[in-house]
Amino acid sequence: MQDALFGAEEVGDPTWTVADLARAMGSVVEQAFPGEVWVRGEIRGLAPPGDARRSRPHLYFDLVEPTAPGQRPRAVLPVVLWSSDRKRVNDDLRRSGIRVSAMDSGVDVRIRGRVRWWSPGGRAQLQMTAIDPDYTLGRLAADRDAVLAALAADDLLDRNGRRTVPVLPTRVAVVTSVGSAAHADVHRVLGRAGLTHLVVDCDARTQGPAALVTVPEALTAAAAAGAELVLLVRGGGSRVELAAFDSEQVARAVASCPVPVFTGIGHEIDESVADRVAHTSCPTPSAAAAEVVALVAGARDRAEALWAGVAAGALRSLERRRAHLTGTARQGASLAGAALRAGEAQVAAAQARVGRAGPGALAAADRRLEARAEVVRRDARRDLGAAARRLDGARDRLARRPGPVLARRRAALDGLDARVRAADPALALARGWSITYRDDGAVVRAPGDVAPGDALETVVAGGRVRSTVVGGEPDGGGGGGAPDAADRPGSTHG
Repeated sequence: MQDALFGAEEVGDPTWTVADLARAMGSVVEQAFPGEVWVRGEIRGLAPPGDARRSRPHLYFDLVEPTAPGQRPRAVLPVVLWSSDRKRVNDDLRRSGIRVSAMDSGVDVRIRGRVRWWSPGGRAQLQMTAIDPDYTLGRLAADRDAVLAALAADDLLDRNGRRTVPVLPTRVAVVTSVGSAAHADVHRVLGRAGLTHLVVDCDARTQGPAALVTVPEALTAAAAAGAELVLLVRGGGSRVELAAFDSEQVARAVASCPVPVFTGIGHEIDESVADRVAHTSCPTPSAAAAEVVALVAGARDRAEALWAGVAAGALRSLERRRAHLTGTARQGASLAGAALRAGEAQVAAAQARVGRAGPGALAAADRRLEARAEVVRRDARRDLGAAARRLDGARDRLARRPGPVLARRRAALDGLDARVRAADPALALARGWSITYRDDGAVVRAPGDVAPGDALETVVAGGRVRSTVVGGEPDGGGGGGAPDAADRPGSTHG
């Protein structure tokens, strides 16, 4: 069957078995690509570092034609790295300064291998035998230059650098992979300074394609949480492992962050695009945390210096006031002594004058007092006699007037008592009159006050009568004539 594929005589039965067809396709592929070929593309589907599949003898992944994020690749080539070739490839990476763990999805590579048909999987694949580390590093450098040019065109290189750093930050966001060595370094430095209460942790991936999404999201979350300063940190790694911080997505997020961003990415010799656009680039995560400590220490030192200045100024002012008060006190004491001595002299002179004039003045005062007392005694006797005479006359008049007055008052009271007895309701009831009430307690005064069916209670002399209204009609004469038989005393209305 294979011979027929290459022009041999046709056989009678054109049906292929799957194995024959697979062998034939394999022969075609091998003849089309007899030797090894170089292929460049982007790694996809490679198990991440730490995944158990990464420790298997053979390594499988796809090589794809790079496309825009979120788009489906235009072409995919399965790749296998057999264990027999894996050590040599890893040695080539290490010699170039690229850690083996840096090979991850999203890395642009140039690899060499044999194109073969894999019958068990029913597909062609590239059996990788070598890698070109310089290609990957060169692409990273070229991409970095392109990103810097794009950021410069949009005036983003120094935008975050123009943000004002708070004098004393009270909320610091740490954007990194929580639990990583960089995360621990930052917390250790801030913890020694007693500043861990300022920290807001914002978790983000710091390597691979996920970093392009999670780092910008974490920066946005940090600003939303009220952070006044952001520390974007990651531990050391190769250029490939730090490639996410050279990406345009992360760089634009750092440049556009509304608060200052301090970076501490990689080692001291590393400088990423994120470092270039950040407000402050620190060589390591610990150094970034030390910047925060220095800010707080500087604010504390300035505050202490100000307080010391205030205390010194207050002390100087106090000394001036004390000296002034001491001088004033001395002057006051001197003036008070002179005034006291003058007063004592005046008192002594007054005592001498009183001593000389006192006996004569006292005798004259006694004479004046005795004369006034005699006048008062004379006037009192006169006034008391007149008052006694008035009281005697009033007593005589009162003795003569009460009889007629009382008689008149008693006659008036008798008349008033008669009128009260005449208006007593009990007497009216005894004469045959009655009082009718509705069931709500209101007095019935006219036929219109009741309606058929209303319950009534009539009070008469000696008791009460209950009745029900059957009907009623008003007095035709307007209520001014004599009562008829139904209205005579002793009757009830119904």
